[in-house]
Amino acid sequence: MPTITGLSPRDAQKRLLDLARGPTGPGREQQIVDTLAALSPVDRGECLRLINGRNAHHDVDHLVLDDIDDATMRQAALRLIDQARPHMASPGRVVVSDIDDTVKPGKDPNASGAVYPGARAFFAALDAGIDGTDALGDVHFVTARDGVVVRAGHALGQTGIDVGSVSYGNTFAFMLAGLGVHKGIENEKVKDIINLAGRNPGRQLVLLGDTVQADASVFRRVLQEIPDQVEVVLLHVVQGFAAPADLKTHPKVVLFTDYQDAAHQMFARGAISAAQRDAVLADMTA
Repeated sequence: MPTITGLSPRDAQKRLLDLARGPTGPGREQQIVDTLAALSPVDRGECLRLINGRNAHHDVDHLVLDDIDDATMRQAALRLIDQARPHMASPGRVVVSDIDDTVKPGKDPNASGAVYPGARAFFAALDAGIDGTDALGDVHFVTARDGVVVRAGHALGQTGIDVGSVSYGNTFAFMLAGLGVHKGIENEKVKDIINLAGRNPGRQLVLLGDTVQADASVFRRVLQEIPDQVEVVLLHVVQGFAAPADLKTHPKVVLFTDYQDAAHQMFARGAISAAQRDAVLADMTA
């Protein structure tokens, strides 16, 4: 019997992904089964949804078929997963965000540092849902960084935001962006966002970006392709980089100058609670 207690779906997801990283001998296989068994069917379903909902190669099928070789333990894992399947399609949000000039200053002439004030609490509010009961771990970053020349792990680690996954662009598009050609970045980001939407059926997307590079064009295309799955687009307006006129009047687009502004507007839309808004305001001066 498993001795693991008190795991949230997000904790269990992190534990399972850590156990699946690298060689998985009999000891790790048993820990994978024990981790699944320690969760209620509802929490197990949320955990498995979080694993499948990432823009990443490792999903639930790989967890069982590639990481558990012992036939008895594999059957035990499959039984636990089958019990949880009815709970893997829970409603809620998936938050998809850019990094530079959205959560951390880049070309913004009015800000510096590792993270914009208030961003940490704002992302936590979106992830938890307005009633605070949504499973955590649904914050995903889609970046122009190529993951080879420039990675995002250290920068995101400094923000203090709980990161579910990171989707990178490609090196060629990243190099062209340095020359002011953003079409490659736009195409990569649209593809990654649509992929995340497909991996999270029934969940609404909250998209965050900025006016500096390609995000406005990316979000316009996403709104055109999957309008019913987009809850809201939040676009950080950076000084010197104006928002396109058509997005200024779009009913699903919120333009914001800082996270205090974003929190007030999202509260007014009924998308976060008063307590969550106040937590963002407190984080602005922390």
